[in-house]
Amino acid sequence: ILTVSLFGLGYRPRAMALLAGVLLLALDARNPWLLNSGHSLMPAFLLLSALLPLEGSWGVGAALFRGPVPEALRTPVLLPFLLIAFTAYFLNAVAKDFEAYFVRADAVENAIVNYGTVLGVLFLERFPGVLPWLSRYTWLVEAGAPLLLLLPFWSLRLLGVGLLASLHLGFLLFLDVGNFPLVMLAFLALFIPPEFW
Repeated sequence: ILTVSLFGLGYRPRAMALLAGVLLLALDARNPWLLNSGHSLMPAFLLLSALLPLEGSWGVGAALFRGPVPEALRTPVLLPFLLIAFTAYFLNAVAKDFEAYFVRADAVENAIVNYGTVLGVLFLERFPGVLPWLSRYTWLVEAGAPLLLLLPFWSLRLLGVGLLASLHLGFLLFLDVGNFPLVMLAFLALFIPPEFW
């Protein structure tokens, strides 16, 4: 908890990312009850982020950093993150049951029935006609938004981040899938182009 907190505050971010990633890998390996993919992704993202020039971002590390600030979003070590994002979303969409998302369009309804929160079940009961459209939206965003992340136009990349974030906000509100939506929202923040700020 201490290393992740220090990483979040920006104190020696690369060293804390490496240490937190190794500690989380050890914890995950010893805990058979961690079945959520968010638990698998957190150490991977932390270990990969140790490659990024995090001293130039924000926090205590940026305040103490001496020298020119590195260009974090133009560095080649961002490529693994981009490949993870592309494969995690695009290949996931391609592997999905197309009929469940477009023909029957009952994928979101089935997800809420099996993993729904109280808010998700209320939404299912009150707005059943919206669910087929949400199924189609989910597939289209997972298949299309990763392509937007690859484009060199910052406005289109920001649109891709916003579309994918909308999926994870929906997962967070309507599905009980652990910390996965929070991990992915934090991951998507990496792709917000500097022009947005």
